[in-house]
Amino acid sequence: MSQSDSKKRFFENLSGAGKAIAVLTSGGDAQGMNAAVRAVVRMGLYVGAKVYFIHEGYQGMVDGGDNIREATWESVSSMLQVGGTVIGSARCKDFRSHEGRLKAAHNLVQHGITNLCVIGGDGSLTGANLFREEWSGLLTELVEQGSGAQCKHNLLFKEVLGSIHSPATLLGTTISKVYREWSEKEKSGSSVDANALLMPEVRGEWPDWFELIERQQ
Repeated sequence: MSQSDSKKRFFENLSGAGKAIAVLTSGGDAQGMNAAVRAVVRMGLYVGAKVYFIHEGYQGMVDGGDNIREATWESVSSMLQVGGTVIGSARCKDFRSHEGRLKAAHNLVQHGITNLCVIGGDGSLTGANLFREEWSGLLTELVEQGSGAQCKHNLLFKEVLGSIHSPATLLGTTISKVYREWSEKEKSGSSVDANALLMPEVRGEWPDWFELIERQQ
């Protein structure tokens, strides 16, 4: 069986029946987030699952209400060329508390969500991991409070790294390497380009981390 046939069979055997997937973007917005959101939505719908947007990241999951909306195939059309994240992103102090995560769990239970996809950087994925570890305990608390009796499933998590800090870290490493090479060439007497300019365009939590490094002979 060819590789293409194996992939085709794999996708044909996928089933999302009875599942509800929620997708959120968290932290500083970064390139590729909209593409990731679109892929989650369309693949989820393709396999027959319900898919929900969670607007404004973890804050939207804690607040619930209109922040959690069902997605359609058309709702992710014409979004690949749009910068940032169309479903919004916000830093959330509430989610750092147990009470906030309990509210978030309640909102997921109310919508029957079985799968959660978090798109973000290190802090976002750390929050998702903590939420995963606490999930069973949160459900127990909700049942004891009488607000989680309908939820009898485990919540499955998928984290997608989508943060400015990923390319920024690689870029920082590249800058350091270039600087070391320049220094070594100078020490050895080798020629160094008269003017070398490296100008990265950055966006994120610390936009002034590095903006411009210029080396002139």
